[in-house]
Amino acid sequence: MVGKMDEVIVKNENGVANSLQVSCLHDIPEGNFNPGRAVVIKNITDDAVECSVRLVNQEDFVITQIYPGWNPELIAEIEDVPAQTLQYGY
Repeated sequence: MVGKMDEVIVKNENGVANSLQVSCLHDIPEGNFNPGRAVVIKNITDDAVECSVRLVNQEDFVITQIYPGWNPELIAEIEDVPAQTLQYGY
């Protein structure tokens, strides 16, 4: 059928759905953030932002640098997000 979009779900090696393109984009508020789904993170500043993150399929948080632009990790939660620094997409 012409014009019909077939849904294709890409999964990573852990079996978690992953998008090659972001179709929804939102600002991350200051503080702790739990989107309730796997997301990718975009740093909208010119400098690296240090945050405590929990990746999908990981129990523990780890402190890491979120570099300017899109970051490849699939994020489940972030703690201590600085104001007006990050966006998330899925």
